[in-house]
Amino acid sequence: MFVPYILPPVHVTRTVRSVCPARAGVAGLCAAHTCVRAEHCPSTWVLLVDIAGPCISSSSWEFVRKSHEMLLIEEKYKSIAKLLLSSGTCPRCVLRFCCVGSSAPYRLPYKNLADELQKFLSNDGDIAPPSKKVRLGDSEECRSETEITRDTDVNEAPQTCNLCLGILQHLCSTEFVKQIFHKVQSAGYEFQDFVFSVSLPPQLLVREHSAWLQAQEEMRRQDRLLEKADIIQLKEAYKWIIHPMISEELGVQAVSKSLFEVGVVFCHQDTDEDCHFLVTVCKDCFKPTKNKQSVFTRMAVVKALDKITDDDFVT
Repeated sequence: MFVPYILPPVHVTRTVRSVCPARAGVAGLCAAHTCVRAEHCPSTWVLLVDIAGPCISSSSWEFVRKSHEMLLIEEKYKSIAKLLLSSGTCPRCVLRFCCVGSSAPYRLPYKNLADELQKFLSNDGDIAPPSKKVRLGDSEECRSETEITRDTDVNEAPQTCNLCLGILQHLCSTEFVKQIFHKVQSAGYEFQDFVFSVSLPPQLLVREHSAWLQAQEEMRRQDRLLEKADIIQLKEAYKWIIHPMISEELGVQAVSKSLFEVGVVFCHQDTDEDCHFLVTVCKDCFKPTKNKQSVFTRMAVVKALDKITDDDFVT
């Protein structure tokens, strides 16, 4: 299938610049300045995150008390979990594709979650560690490999996930939350609550579609179905993890509507071209407009994925 395993590591650039969306003035992370500046509307700002370089180290989660909480994965999804984990998908994205709708397992410390997932899957035999040559389409290879390295260094950064590109690995850590807090604090605004928004790069839709087709094929072997709507959205899982951490750090509650918005915008330039092949089969979905810098908007990619056939996508 389309999703590659070899990916660049993840990073968040450490400095700030101003950006100007139509709805409000905002501030974001880039490689130019070290100050926060809001324009037009002081109640909205966005943290612009470039996920393409050295990773931020993850740390323990204070709000998680027990690492042995149930993963809540149904037995019927075990083969999907094995397939995805063997092909370079992170444990939290495995939970998403196994339709785990509870926030508790996602909030487990990353290493603890990985260990618990290994224990859950070990009942039917070991699974292979991710191989740099493995792609999600190589399902026969994924199922045939049985060796696993369990003595991994706890402090070693995990391989970048081929679905979330590290968002659920490195960019929901305590360190990252502190970066958000410092940017908000330096802006000098007063607020009683806030709404938290997340913008994801459109190529993640292509990667998730690829993984869904592979997972769907695996479920059909069991005479079962996996509806795309049943998969937990990346944005939802991310908010489950980071919402309580940001609320605690800022000292105010995250709500659905507020005059103050904290937004995080993710981008990953190394995989921007993941969407480009869709133009060859869905040209009418990608029409240039004056207000858009790129035709590959999230909405355009969604329309293209709805139109493209499974066979054309796989090709």
